[in-house]
Amino acid sequence: MDCPGLRRRIKQTAWAVATADVAVLVVAADAGPGAQTQEHVRIAAAAGVRSFVVFVNKCDQLTDEARADEVELELRELVERCAPGIDGDELRVIRGAAARALSGDALWSDGVRRLIEALEDDIPVPRRDTDASATQLVIDRVYPALHGQKPRVLVTATILRGRVAVGDRLVRVGLGDPRIVQLQSLEVDGRRVEEALAGVHIGMVLRPGDSLAGDARRLYEFDRGQRLVHPGLEDARDMFCARVQLIDVEHGGRHTPLVSGHRAQLLLGAAAVTAELTLIHGGALEPAGAAEVFFQLDEPLHLARGMHFMFRDGTDGLQWLEGGPCVWGGTVGRGEIYALGVPPGLHTSAEDRILDRLKS
Repeated sequence: MDCPGLRRRIKQTAWAVATADVAVLVVAADAGPGAQTQEHVRIAAAAGVRSFVVFVNKCDQLTDEARADEVELELRELVERCAPGIDGDELRVIRGAAARALSGDALWSDGVRRLIEALEDDIPVPRRDTDASATQLVIDRVYPALHGQKPRVLVTATILRGRVAVGDRLVRVGLGDPRIVQLQSLEVDGRRVEEALAGVHIGMVLRPGDSLAGDARRLYEFDRGQRLVHPGLEDARDMFCARVQLIDVEHGGRHTPLVSGHRAQLLLGAAAVTAELTLIHGGALEPAGAAEVFFQLDEPLHLARGMHFMFRDGTDGLQWLEGGPCVWGGTVGRGEIYALGVPPGLHTSAEDRILDRLKS
């Protein structure tokens, strides 16, 4: 898959990597890695990607081999810094020139072949949980359609865990009220199948279930990032606690500290949702600092302990305010959920914080 590189499309990048097992980082040798490269690696790491392969492209445009060595070293350091747990020295870095290889140049075709070999031989095959009692799918795209006069919707999704079969009843979870639907038909790679297992990208035709029988129009209320689970497994939450690490100023983070009441956009898996944060132990969170933070989402999501996420101040990068300073609107930190719900005794509302200040 090709993730969009424009900063304004950063949510699409997050959606694309949310169900990926490996990320291929393509960087032009003449330009080298930039701020956007760092952000993409952070988002992929937060989405759970633990395997990276780097392809240094446009090497045919370099006149000095030392420049390619310099770019490779920068990339190894960048991935190790932005993706915790990845050893930059062990990272597979391949040099090539895709355009020259596409034109049939034998000298540069070897780089593309080595990239394919790295994906086939060096990347471990992830273990899949195919237990039907823990089935979970994440929705990618939604295409409303009418089959005659009967409402139907076509959904593409990736099976994260478990398995699904034609005739299964599923519950939509997150970003709205739960809705029951029934799986009418199932396709994998353009072929009709009766069952699909974890790790597969599928297309499904869904029809209304019991909860939609009286209002079939609500069948179309699907959105990217929602989950589908078997009945009894639905558990959407809008509050959680996480250990948060802010990005330092040098690598594109905030210049000012975060305080309770700040609102940020969270990229949780394939979903993007706004949340208000509260510092559990009070005070302020300085750039490059770490703290335990309580988040209250504007809309509930399917959450779990151990889930990683990124949070942002906006979607447009650097912004110059009229008559004011330049502010950062990009990725500012990452976090890991360690508890669901509200910590005992924590004041979360703006009213409570105002009262606390007045009392003090």
